[in-house]
Amino acid sequence: MIEEIKAGSGWGGIFVGAGLVVAACVLGTSYLWAGAQAGRVLEVTGTATEMVKADTATWHADFSRSATVTNLKDGYAQMKNDEALVSKFFKDNKVASEELQIMPVSMFVNYNKSQNNDAPVEYNLTQTITVQTKDLAKVDQLAKSFQSLINQGVIFSAQPVEYYYSGLSDLKVKLIGDAVKDAKARAQKVAEAGDRNVGELRSAASGVVQVLAPNSTDVSDYGTYDTRTIDKQVMVTVRTKWGVR
Repeated sequence: MIEEIKAGSGWGGIFVGAGLVVAACVLGTSYLWAGAQAGRVLEVTGTATEMVKADTATWHADFSRSATVTNLKDGYAQMKNDEALVSKFFKDNKVASEELQIMPVSMFVNYNKSQNNDAPVEYNLTQTITVQTKDLAKVDQLAKSFQSLINQGVIFSAQPVEYYYSGLSDLKVKLIGDAVKDAKARAQKVAEAGDRNVGELRSAASGVVQVLAPNSTDVSDYGTYDTRTIDKQVMVTVRTKWGVR
């Protein structure tokens, strides 16, 4: 009887041991399958765009004179007279003082003087101007009408008007959300093709903001901001990873 119990205990130990091995195999398989499931991700890039109109304009210009060291005093006197004419031009065109900035005179050596080493050193006297306003029509008219200053003898040079959209920060937040929704819709289409469903969002990384001229594809890895047009297309991309089940 004792031997039978021992024998029974031995077989029982064998069966129990075998059961543990089988259980370990089953549990191990379940763990690996869950791991494989957890590792299944779908990487998709979503895009969102919105058309906006610029609400702020910036216009840079300058006026200048040339002078030698012997007539530098006269050069500064001419600049003072030019500044008066320039200030009157902006006042006549209804540019408010808070919209206009005229910098003090800057003096630079003119290295493009003649090859004659005996010629006196020439200096460029320059004052830069910045107009920033929300009245886009006004600044556009200014950029087209400064010929009157040139007619008065002012050596006036202007750059193209730059147009900006002030609500870009808030718009970016909205577009990131829209881009994630777009990415999920794309991911679902891909998953459905493989008889799968999209699960939870694993990660998301927003790309740089692209502010483009309408219908432009001139994007940059570092972001781009087109300032030439009033109408702008703002685009944001988001790289996402989705679980798949």
